[in-house]
Amino acid sequence: MANSHPRRLKIAVLHRNFTITGGGAEHYAVAMVEALARDHDFHVFAQKIEHRLPGVRYTQIAHWFEKPRFLNQLLYAVCTAWYTRRGFDIVHSHENTWRGNVQTVHVIPLSHQLFAGKSMAKKALKCLSILTSPRLLTYWLLEKFRFWPTADRHVVAVSEPLNALMVNALRCPPDRVVTIAPGVELPDALDASARQTARMQARDVLGIAPPAKVLLWVGNDAQKKGLPTALAALSSLPEDVVLVVAGAANPRGVWQQLVTPALKHRVLDVGVVKNMAQLYTACDVLVHPTLEDTFGMVVLEAMAHSLPVVVSGATYCGIAASLSDGQNALILQNPKDSQELAAKIEHVLSPVVDQAMSQQARTWAQSQSWEAMAKLQNQLYLKIATKAAK
Repeated sequence: MANSHPRRLKIAVLHRNFTITGGGAEHYAVAMVEALARDHDFHVFAQKIEHRLPGVRYTQIAHWFEKPRFLNQLLYAVCTAWYTRRGFDIVHSHENTWRGNVQTVHVIPLSHQLFAGKSMAKKALKCLSILTSPRLLTYWLLEKFRFWPTADRHVVAVSEPLNALMVNALRCPPDRVVTIAPGVELPDALDASARQTARMQARDVLGIAPPAKVLLWVGNDAQKKGLPTALAALSSLPEDVVLVVAGAANPRGVWQQLVTPALKHRVLDVGVVKNMAQLYTACDVLVHPTLEDTFGMVVLEAMAHSLPVVVSGATYCGIAASLSDGQNALILQNPKDSQELAAKIEHVLSPVVDQAMSQQARTWAQSQSWEAMAKLQNQLYLKIATKAAK
């Protein structure tokens, strides 16, 4: 990637967990540094470092407390503010810290969760709860200082709906909020024959009979990511349709009670999987009836593997704002409606629809590579640095 700036920038990256296995936010932070390390000098400040890149410096911040977590977050913010007080052109924070002229937001802000849609009386009660809770007060104050408008501060939202929320609900200056979505590593493209062979091999490893139609659900929070809806939809689908459940899927005891004797042989619980590519290859459709996702990384990854997706609308899942219903994805109006989900699954399992949507999913994912997203991030870095140099 060419660097149009006359010098390499010194960039501090703040993320408590610098690892590609921790989740979407962690993967995002690592991938951005990896893609831009050729152009700039990065220094990562993290409490957990599991991914080291050539040419990147690291400082491990002590992890004093597992609990209370808010106190650990506060101490991390204090330490990183001290370490980055001088010597950097850019401080890029992925955390709830006041330091950072680039603040990337991966989750819905606490203040919006507490106050959005509440009556004046309920807002007053929420204010009282903040003032009487050291945990809430700490997180709320950190967030206030994090998004406090300054001359050089920019906010990065990982989806267009989150961008709109930051501007309309959090009152961030519109010209200081940009959208830079997560990217994806694109697997090698396979022709129909090679893809079918790979699918059969992947299914053989999982013990799935070849004739089955295989749905994939992935998540760590079973309730929030809509696993109960997926199970309810499965019960109304033909017997040859099975559901693979991947991820921590907590609390397991709750959703496993929904697996009736009639469904037991049709639900395959594989837990946390390191080789997700094998799962995407083995399955026919990703079902993601999530109730809350600022982006929806698993959707993008599935599409990159040419997997058709059925996903909640943009109100619930940020990536849906960039997708076209009926073309590169099927969009759910109501992620709690199991009948709507079942109908869309049956539609996409049609051979003609499956093939067309697989191709369009892959085509769209190709425009969302990490290299493309890192280019946008680099443009923001250079914009801030150029303005500061004037």
